[in-house]
Amino acid sequence: MTTSPRTFDNPGGTTSAGTSTPKPLHEPNIRAPEDADLPPIPSAAPAYSTPPAYAPPKPPPTEPTNFMELQTVLRQMDSNFIFPVGMPGSGKTVALYCMLRYLLTANSPGRLHPFNSPWKAVDRTGVILAEIDRMFREAKLPMSTQMIIDNQLAVTKQANYEFAPHNSSFPPLRLTFVDIAGEKYQDFLERERFPPGMDVFFQVGGLSLTFLLVTSTEEAARDDRLFSLFLGHIAKVDPSFRNARAVVVLTKWDTYGGKDTSAQFVERWMPMTYAATRNPANALMAFTVGSVGKDSDGQTDWLRTFNPAPAEALFKWIYRSITNKNLDHKPWWQRFLKGI
Repeated sequence: MTTSPRTFDNPGGTTSAGTSTPKPLHEPNIRAPEDADLPPIPSAAPAYSTPPAYAPPKPPPTEPTNFMELQTVLRQMDSNFIFPVGMPGSGKTVALYCMLRYLLTANSPGRLHPFNSPWKAVDRTGVILAEIDRMFREAKLPMSTQMIIDNQLAVTKQANYEFAPHNSSFPPLRLTFVDIAGEKYQDFLERERFPPGMDVFFQVGGLSLTFLLVTSTEEAARDDRLFSLFLGHIAKVDPSFRNARAVVVLTKWDTYGGKDTSAQFVERWMPMTYAATRNPANALMAFTVGSVGKDSDGQTDWLRTFNPAPAEALFKWIYRSITNKNLDHKPWWQRFLKGI
């Protein structure tokens, strides 16, 4: 008997529309600490003593200029990479922004603290915060991710945070949210090869990667081949990825008119992906941003109401899959008091 992945079929429904506008998020002032002033080194030591050896502080890692340096930088980041996979318009950026928005609200189970990345060409932590602020202030969904063309190494943009749970019994977690233009996956589907700047993530042994396989309910059948090829590709690069940590995220679930559960939907429309991810450590998850409408031009999507429940479920699954800790688990004394 084969065990199926965990499923999340109820994304929490649609929240009722409110009259207040979400408060804007404030972008933190992110900068590297200034170098400490170095004490002067005496020109000659006194005859009666030997001056102590001065050990200057280690310089921060420099911007990588080749793939060997990039592999070193990725290891030095000591982070858990959240890696979305999906075609243009699949909802990768929306799902990422909704997760971060949820984690920046008072209902979050912890706090986010940005950390600096040595890979400055792709570190967009501040930019992404500003885009999330604009998304919820103007009630407009974000545009598709634009490709970064700084150099052949820079094909992603990243937001780097440390998540510190309010409950100190849970461990903090460093997270690097990677946002990749869907055109890169479109090229991969046609050529079955990635640019080196993406493949390097799979070549660094021991790197913590969690894959979000993102597709809309309308394009699931098309994306089945993409996900199957992708999972096969990374397993060829590193055989340990045969047991890759992955979650299938079905966006626009509120527009799906069928009666299937998420597992039934994936099994029906994405049989190759279903077979490749049929592992109890993985998950199949329905996702919706909330209530979405059209502008008067009939083209621009705008957000009527935000439903944080799917973003909450997705993040808590990510945290649990990495740490093996359930953020919903209450301490024994809280459970004891509740039972009185």
